[in-house]
Amino acid sequence: MVEPAPRPGEHGCRSPGWPAPQLTGGTEMHTTQDSAPVKRTALERVLIRSWEYRHLRAWAGVRIGGGIAMTTCGVLTLAFGGSDAKTCGWAALFLVPAALNFAYASWQLAIARSASRPA
Repeated sequence: MVEPAPRPGEHGCRSPGWPAPQLTGGTEMHTTQDSAPVKRTALERVLIRSWEYRHLRAWAGVRIGGGIAMTTCGVLTLAFGGSDAKTCGWAALFLVPAALNFAYASWQLAIARSASRPA
């Protein structure tokens, strides 16, 4: 005997006497230590944005590149600017932010290293 084709709206996947499955909610989901988010200190939350935190090594590389460029500008200013106080001021304008960039990049790399280390 051949069964008739299902009517519109019927898929033939479940028995006609059974009710449709319902979502009840309330299911608790626990994360493992491997997939739990990393706890960040207050200083990290203030200084490192969430989009930056996802790619710390890349942003540290950008900061190192910027530090190298600023160091180059400071050294060139000292080399070709003369020996007066104005030249030293301009060189400091490049060299101080370069040192801060290197320090910040070092801190970011240390955070990235500790975050990737297994607990």
